[in-house]
Amino acid sequence: MLFQNGINFNELPSWQKRGVGLYWESYEKEGINPQTQEKILATRKRIKIDYELPLKEAYTAFVSRFMVS
Repeated sequence: MLFQNGINFNELPSWQKRGVGLYWESYEKEGINPQTQEKILATRKRIKIDYELPLKEAYTAFVSRFMVS
């Protein structure tokens, strides 16, 4: 059906074939302690947008990182 409409599936970007991953990632940010004026590293979270999801066994390992037991 795609080929009939002039779309070659193999030429599509991977995010259109496999989807997009959205997940939390931790990162460190330099900050200042307001009481002592010391520079400190603070751990923050942000949403990661992943356009290149892995395939097959690598995808299983990727998803397993987010599973909580």
